Amino acid sequence: MFEALDMIDTAIEPVATPRRVGFSDLYTFANDPDRDMAPELAEALARDEALEADLIRLLDRTAIYRFPKVAAASSGPALRRDGDLYRITLRPSRAEPTQIYVIIELADLEMPPPALIYVCRSGRPCHKHQLPVAHDGTIQILADLGSPLVEALRDGQAEVYLR
Repeated sequence: MFEALDMIDTAIEPVATPRRVGFSDLYTFANDPDRDMAPELAEALARDEALEADLIRLLDRTAIYRFPKVAAASSGPALRRDGDLYRITLRPSRAEPTQIYVIIELADLEMPPPALIYVCRSGRPCHKHQLPVAHDGTIQILADLGSPLVEALRDGQAEVYLR
């Protein structure tokens, strides 16, 4: 009889239940510079519009600068985003045609410079990138043309947050 119970025990495999993604996961992604978006969080954001809205609200409330969507009249990829105290420009590299400079210019040198950039597009995971140190209010990143950061910044419907 005990042999039969052992056989039943080994025949039944535990069913893995997916870990529930919640606000703490959003908070960690938004605030930990070293934390990339976990696959579980990306999947949950793709399924749950309310969770995606929570992430956008969190970034909106904690960002130093926020770049709204580019005007609808714009045609083609966005190459520049302007705000009252900031500007982001995409400038192709003259030395290497497969690379592009992401230049962030900050007008208020009294404010601490941002350390992270988030680019969020509806229906896609937010892209987060650590920023190098600012020099005289300018931050420069040399990136590949096809990098997730550049692709997201070129999307005029993406919202950009600097933290």
